[in-house]
Amino acid sequence: MRERLRQVLEQYAKSPNWTPRQEARSPLFWKSIRAEFLGAFLLVIFSCSGDTYIGPVSYGCLTCVLTYTLRATGVHLNPMVTLAAVFLRSITPFRFVSFILAQSIGTLSGATVVSLGLSGNESHGTANPTLLVSQAKGFGYEFFATFVIILATASHLDATSSSPASSPSSSSSEESMFPLISGIAVGTASAFSRAATGGFLNPVRAFSLALFQETIWSTHYVYWVGPILGTLLAVFTYDFIRIRPPSSLPKYSTGNGHLSVVAKHEDEITQQDTEFTLATLS
Repeated sequence: MRERLRQVLEQYAKSPNWTPRQEARSPLFWKSIRAEFLGAFLLVIFSCSGDTYIGPVSYGCLTCVLTYTLRATGVHLNPMVTLAAVFLRSITPFRFVSFILAQSIGTLSGATVVSLGLSGNESHGTANPTLLVSQAKGFGYEFFATFVIILATASHLDATSSSPASSPSSSSSEESMFPLISGIAVGTASAFSRAATGGFLNPVRAFSLALFQETIWSTHYVYWVGPILGTLLAVFTYDFIRIRPPSSLPKYSTGNGHLSVVAKHEDEITQQDTEFTLATLS
């Protein structure tokens, strides 16, 4: 078991391999930082409505708009998405920490604007999961809602994902559809958990708004444990069902220029037996 875990960690440390200095010198890196700050800031402002229907709709729609508008920077908007990206080896640990800091500052700034400037008499949600449900149920709502969001975005985050039947045109089509899929997933998950927990699905967002409200801190852990575990399970699930790129499989020739189906099948079985991923640890 220890040897298998070591090989898994080695595999997940293969890529990307950019150094912090290399990333800090990239103009795109700093554009991504600004995009994360701006996206997190706007999401808090537009999704803080206490209305059960308006809140999830605005949350999902703005996620769709920001994901499309800031698509050149690969914006995440949510620390849980960034956590999934680092486990899928889509970003480096340095970029992970930088994104989390930018999202946290943007979220806290947005919560400050909401609480001190836009609150009025309207309820903007609560960080107390026991308001309408128990702590166990609150955990379940946050867990499954975050699981759906991360599972919907995992294929986009996975730097090595590829379908055997994919083509450049189909890949471009999938990229253009991602903002819509992301917005639908966020809106659906938020609507699912809105009445029970407020539909935060983001520990930093819940914490930032809780600072300006009367919060029962003894139950605040639900907003951290639920999304984090939901993210890890979604990454595990995607890692188990994803299709490996065809470039990783050797090609065999039958002598007449065609590939041997039997040879390819046997090779695929062999690689499945020897490939170590997170899914093989169960």
